[in-house]
Amino acid sequence: MLTACGGTALATFTYQWEGLTFNIPTGVFFDHCIYGSGLIGDDDYASIDRVGPGYYSGEFCNWRIDFRYYDVNGKNYQTSSGSTHNTCDWMPGRHRYQSFQMKPGTACAIFYVLNKERARQCHNITL
Repeated sequence: MLTACGGTALATFTYQWEGLTFNIPTGVFFDHCIYGSGLIGDDDYASIDRVGPGYYSGEFCNWRIDFRYYDVNGKNYQTSSGSTHNTCDWMPGRHRYQSFQMKPGTACAIFYVLNKERARQCHNITL
């Protein structure tokens, strides 16, 4: 059974959307997990998690999460682009509940706000 989970802290940032200013403080994390067996994935999951000062503040507007898969040479062989959410969400997340074939290399989840990459969390996939 393949299970790979990890998270990365988002750097604090401020952005404007539809005339409003949003501040993203410390304590906000981007988590990414892959579940499966061998090189067959069953679930690719990414979400925002909050602790400490980040727990009660900041929403993400105009966001999306993409999943990208790279071979051992770093060549992107598959991208699963998420739809852009033009609303504001407090704890965005995206699941991919389907079987998908992986190759040895790297599997990444990428979090975008206003089409700007804000976090990337990757896992090495080996045989």
